[in-house]
Amino acid sequence: MDPNRIIQALKGTIDPNLRIAAETELNQSYKIINFAPTLLQIIVSDQVEFPVRQAAAIYMKNMVTQYWPDREAPPGEAMLPFNIHENDRQNIRDNIVEGIIHSPDLIRSQLAVCLRAIIKYDFPGRWTAVVDKIGFFLQSPNNASWLGSLMCLYQLVRTYEFKKAEERDPLIAAMQIFLPRIQQKIFQLLPDSSQLSVLIQKQILKIFYALVQYALPLQLVNKQTMTQWMEIFRTIIDRDVPPETLQVDEDDRPELVWWKCKKWALHLVARLFERYGSPGNVTKDYTENDDLTNVIQKMICEYSEEMTTIAVDMTQHLAMTFSKVLQSDAYEEVEDKTVMAMGILNTIDTILTVVEDHKEITQQLEGICLQVIGLVLQKHVIEFYEEVLSLAYSLTCQVISPNMWQLLGVLYEVLQQDCFEYFTDMMPLLHNYVTVDTDAFLSNPKNVEIIYNLCKKVLTGDAGEDAECHAAKLLEVIILQCQGKGIDQCIPLFVEAVLERLTRGVKTSELRTMCLQVTIAALYYSPMLLVHTLENIRFSHSAEPITAQFINQWMNDTDCFLGLHDRKVCIIGLSTLMEMQNRPEAVNAVAAQILPSLLLLFLGLKRAYASKITNDQDENGEEDEDAEENEEIPSDEDDIREAGQQYLDMLEQHQVEEDEEDDDDDEWDEDGLEETALEGFSTPLDEDNYVDEYQIFTSALLRIQSVDAAWYQTLTAPLSEDQKKQLQEIFTLTEQRKNAEESKKIEGQGGYKFDMTAPVPTMFSFGATRGNN
Repeated sequence: MDPNRIIQALKGTIDPNLRIAAETELNQSYKIINFAPTLLQIIVSDQVEFPVRQAAAIYMKNMVTQYWPDREAPPGEAMLPFNIHENDRQNIRDNIVEGIIHSPDLIRSQLAVCLRAIIKYDFPGRWTAVVDKIGFFLQSPNNASWLGSLMCLYQLVRTYEFKKAEERDPLIAAMQIFLPRIQQKIFQLLPDSSQLSVLIQKQILKIFYALVQYALPLQLVNKQTMTQWMEIFRTIIDRDVPPETLQVDEDDRPELVWWKCKKWALHLVARLFERYGSPGNVTKDYTENDDLTNVIQKMICEYSEEMTTIAVDMTQHLAMTFSKVLQSDAYEEVEDKTVMAMGILNTIDTILTVVEDHKEITQQLEGICLQVIGLVLQKHVIEFYEEVLSLAYSLTCQVISPNMWQLLGVLYEVLQQDCFEYFTDMMPLLHNYVTVDTDAFLSNPKNVEIIYNLCKKVLTGDAGEDAECHAAKLLEVIILQCQGKGIDQCIPLFVEAVLERLTRGVKTSELRTMCLQVTIAALYYSPMLLVHTLENIRFSHSAEPITAQFINQWMNDTDCFLGLHDRKVCIIGLSTLMEMQNRPEAVNAVAAQILPSLLLLFLGLKRAYASKITNDQDENGEEDEDAEENEEIPSDEDDIREAGQQYLDMLEQHQVEEDEEDDDDDEWDEDGLEETALEGFSTPLDEDNYVDEYQIFTSALLRIQSVDAAWYQTLTAPLSEDQKKQLQEIFTLTEQRKNAEESKKIEGQGGYKFDMTAPVPTMFSFGATRGNN
């Protein structure tokens, strides 16, 4: 394979004038034996221009993730699909670790994704040598070699991060070698505050997090070694940053490696406590903690049935003790009253969790807890706000009593006086108020007014973009939760609040997309109401309606919508937008962007669904196959089940590892799921079978094709052949999802049968279209 020919083609992909010809050249060459190893040679060569090396790395990442796994021919096709040849795979296995170690950061991150894909499919069966490779470089005294080899080790550990304990034997065997070595290294580096040293320390923390955050390997970690690790975390958290970092703008400091290292140490401490130290979460394997509060909490969890009978008395006693600690000086002998008080609040919260299924006991506990909550709020003891908000959340998860509704007004008054930095802690409770009993929430207009005013104050104040994201999310939840429940008068207020925030400086794409998402939810709620609202909003900087600005910003940011929920909302919104009868002119102006944006969203959505299936299986184990085998299904229904299973299989096959190792440590996504921090605040759209975004989009486009040929032509004319193919694939997926849903109905309802004789919808056509005859 001629490297120069590939280099010229890669160079052409960077030039817009040569891109199509260059991509054609590469697409004609990639199946040739030795293409992939030649690509790797180009990537690691210092003689090649950096942009070309970077383009080669991206191309190789796509090749490896798509063509590394062995794939069989689809049913009915004789020709095997393309896979990277085994000789080429062995060549890459022999050289990729060195490539990662010796490459610059931007290229290293692409190769790391390749390595993880290779490890996923080849380790340990075909490639035990990766352990020896990493081990060799981890023996080097050269810190530069350590950084790259640690990144390789991170890929190995992350491959097993969410696997069950019994499936982690290959990783455990490797980490018995590596864990003592990296612990020794980080101890040695702690006094060294140079950038490279701290980068290595941060990478070691990331490895340890991936190793222990889901399952604590007791073969590797005992009480002594864990104590040593905790001392490492404490040292990193407590140590001063270099004085020169304080000259950096305060808003930019979190991006410095010294602060990122602290963040990982804190993240580890929090996760270890939550998973292995927090009562209610800890399993018997990990029950080695010290003080009286923890003993009480463990006892509650261990003897939950017995505890329900004495829960009220115990909670009453804890509440009285808390009141004494807070109000008197009688406990001067207690070294740290704050720690004791927090322990009491956490224990009360644990009791609430234990008795949550016993409604009569929970009702009795509610009054006691409200006394505690009221005491904290009255005295404005802000260090306990997080704990009492957690208590209130636990009391509102299943039902909301009149007293708890009154608490909403009290919280509003308190937070008018105190800083809004606790809004994110308040969010789960506010979400309960909106979603647990929506009719009760709407029955008193004061409730909606309180939530809106809280969100408005956050969006117009200086609470920070994280709190602002939560405020916008809460507005979106209200809109989606109250669909069809008559909150038309609220929609203009919600939309104006988020769009006004957009007109001011926004630093993060998360806040920008969250503000857009509120407006998209309003579009889904009522298209005409939103258009009317947009046309009547005027901001001081412009006399023009904000409609065009909103549409253009939305189009520019469709690639920033991540996770299942956000992409689903964006797809439903764009589908609604393109099908509107009286479209704003701004929609026509961006017609060429609508379908390409939707295709991009569907691609990401497919990966997110695939990752969700994989993670659900990892967490819950495989489904009970015996029951499935014993079922007898008529032949026509069998076809539906097969089609549905094909859809699920396709999702798993198309899972693509897109978690770039570009040092973006703000993302704590779990194995490519890309779930955003706000997706935990569910809406009706997130319920199974509530709406299917695939069917909404497909039905909308088919209706446009049928009744508005000119608009359909405008939408589809800019599509390339590949994009047209993707569009047809979405149509096929829609049918498969529909069949998968029908198969569930068959299994769940026994006698339900799907009409296999029903006409199949017409697939999309391009070029000639039907008119309005």
